[in-house]
Amino acid sequence: MSGPGRRQRQEYQEAVAYACAEFADLEAEVGAGWAPAIETVRAGEPGSAQWYEAVRHLHRLAEEAGIPGGLGLTGVMGAHDWLQAPPPVTGWVCPNGACERVQRAERGQLGQNGQAGQTAPECRLLARPMRHVAG
Repeated sequence: MSGPGRRQRQEYQEAVAYACAEFADLEAEVGAGWAPAIETVRAGEPGSAQWYEAVRHLHRLAEEAGIPGGLGLTGVMGAHDWLQAPPPVTGWVCPNGACERVQRAERGQLGQNGQAGQTAPECRLLARPMRHVAG
């Protein structure tokens, strides 16, 4: 297979659609790194390697800004990375399972023995603490 499959293309297109619909809020949350990254997505040819990399970068910026699940990409990977097994994830998920987004735990957020610290991130949609998972 020489490029991403239909499912991956659709996922990236949905991520860009989400970024478009929530542009002002995302720009405010992400801050300074948003403008150059979004310009690359705007100028890039949809489906090109540069465009995919720019969308992944926006997704990572959104995650780093504390947006659970970033732009919603479930398989953030570069060319040929899909053959590797994903690393175990420790973090938080939607408190009632309404979505499949995961916010990975940072080392400082974990207490002793790798358990979640006292403060879980808040689900912005439900305004409740997210549920800790270790995988």
